[in-house]
Amino acid sequence: MSASSSSEPGGLAPSAEQSDSSIASESELFGQGAKWRGWLHGYGEVSYEFLLNIPSIPPGVTQARKELELGEATWARTAHCVCKPLNLDESVVVSSDSSARLLLQSLVKPDLGRLCLREYRKEKVHFLVGGDESWTPADPPSVEVSLVKRGPKINRGPLGVEQEQELGDMLVYAAQGGRLEDVDHLLVQHKDLTVTGTATFGPSKGLTPLAAAAERGKLDVVEYLLDKKKAPVGTALASACRKHDNHAVIRKLIQCGAAAEEGVQIVCTRGDSATLQLLLEFQTSLPSLESGLLVSAKNGHGSCLVKILSILQGSYRRAETLTEALNAACRAGRTSTIKILLNHGADPYLKAESDGKTAFDSAELQENQHIVDEILAKWKKPKVGRNVLAEIQAKNAGINPEVVVNSPLRAG
Repeated sequence: MSASSSSEPGGLAPSAEQSDSSIASESELFGQGAKWRGWLHGYGEVSYEFLLNIPSIPPGVTQARKELELGEATWARTAHCVCKPLNLDESVVVSSDSSARLLLQSLVKPDLGRLCLREYRKEKVHFLVGGDESWTPADPPSVEVSLVKRGPKINRGPLGVEQEQELGDMLVYAAQGGRLEDVDHLLVQHKDLTVTGTATFGPSKGLTPLAAAAERGKLDVVEYLLDKKKAPVGTALASACRKHDNHAVIRKLIQCGAAAEEGVQIVCTRGDSATLQLLLEFQTSLPSLESGLLVSAKNGHGSCLVKILSILQGSYRRAETLTEALNAACRAGRTSTIKILLNHGADPYLKAESDGKTAFDSAELQENQHIVDEILAKWKKPKVGRNVLAEIQAKNAGINPEVVVNSPLRAG
């Protein structure tokens, strides 16, 4: 059966730069966003949209192609497939051999069967820039879609190492995509499948299902895994903090035992002051705050810097940490950050414990060294025995700094 690929309404016309004689490349035919629709004989319409490339061929794909006597896979990628008569609405894996013989596998529900698709290229094909395909009406591509074989029955017994790994990958990517129904299906049908396994390939390699869902902000999957499957939080908070405006997921993870301090350095590196504020509502350790201070200074994220400085008061605001942060800001030429640190008691004449350099030394390699030096030079060198930090704190508290300078309890 033949069918043309679908295009979004209001799609752009083909580019004038594209020749009518151009032949579609495989990457364009099956690139991210490409959509196909065909007719599954005896069942009805089937459609699929190509998603992410899979760097290494999954073992299940290799085995299936061998069973069906198809060529060895040259590439594989995920796709979203819909076939209502087969109750199929989920992510699948599509693979192709050197003869462009495609195999579309339902890995989540293998007993529904495998779809084998044979694609025949035609000339005079145009593509829509941006992902979706736009074909000339008189010469659309064709695709033969046929159900070739029922898949094996789901194994209800103990999982072998290879099958456990394959199902674990499916679980992670179902969680990453927010497909709660598929996540539940896998865990219900395969009692031996755990929520602590990690993906072995692709963008979520090394992540657990919880971490993958948290990283993409899939709150319903996160709640399901935590509340119903008692998934350990592990490093899920760190993953969640990599996404902007992921507060609901972060709060849920912390409520379930994740340590807020695990995300401080990550959000400070990104300069996400709103998420940092959320983390600071919970208990954080001094080392995590000092690490956040250093990366905020290095990356020039003043808003994060100020929030942490407002927490580090009194003896918790250590001169050594301020010096390291000031030197990091000077090495990076972060003038605004330098001013913030100086205003909060950093001393440019102190030597950093890490490399024995002062802020002036650290600024030497910067293109804007003269600007940094000018800022630092305006900071008056302290008198011997002067407690600069105490003076700054006294000034902020409305106390005359001279009282601190002349105090017999001042630091020597």
